[in-house]
Amino acid sequence: MSHDRSLIPTRSVTGALVLKDLKVKPLPNIDDKTTPTADQVKQLNDAEKTYFIILSSLSDTVEDSLSDKAKDIRNPDPQYLWNELERQYSASLGARQAQLFQELFNTRVLEGENPDVTMALLKSAYSQINSGNPSCL
Repeated sequence: MSHDRSLIPTRSVTGALVLKDLKVKPLPNIDDKTTPTADQVKQLNDAEKTYFIILSSLSDTVEDSLSDKAKDIRNPDPQYLWNELERQYSASLGARQAQLFQELFNTRVLEGENPDVTMALLKSAYSQINSGNPSCL
């Protein structure tokens, strides 16, 4: 099935990868004791291209926020990099963090209510925010 490539958004990372027939996928399993097959070499080359397309699309601020493993250009792993970016910047994470911040700042203890229950909820919200993205606090 052929696609009209002029319809693919080239300003997105996904669009750039599609134009080059690349995908974000796990690295091939290659035993250190054997010589990689031609297919495995192609998969490694494609993974390296994918990694550098993703990395080059990031701002300095985003790149600086990545773990050392995600930005290790000597051992490029596009699947790891992509997963880390999704964990830190996905819309669902942002929506969840907003919900947690609302819980944190809008929760009130009503008169006669047990404050221990409310404190447990607030501690849970704080822990989730702190563990999800330490830079958001």
